[in-house]
Amino acid sequence: MMDIATTIVSRVGELAQRDPLELPPLAETIDVDALERAIDSVDGPFSIQFTYCGYTVTITGEDDVSICAVTEGGLTDPSGPSPERTRL
Repeated sequence: MMDIATTIVSRVGELAQRDPLELPPLAETIDVDALERAIDSVDGPFSIQFTYCGYTVTITGEDDVSICAVTEGGLTDPSGPSPERTRL
């Protein structure tokens, strides 16, 4: 399984057409260690959602991440393209 932080930053970089190394550290948005512990400790269905660099990141399983753009009002853009899904 790929590292969750690396996956998120890489995918957001791709979607934003920016070098992932130019993005702010994910740890400035969410406690990455706590995120990994939460994912590892849950036994059954779950959903974790947060915003990073203008994208809503939704984790719905140990290896299922979806990322979609956020509108200016802060809501996920329902008229935009389908969320990008990534398997870890």
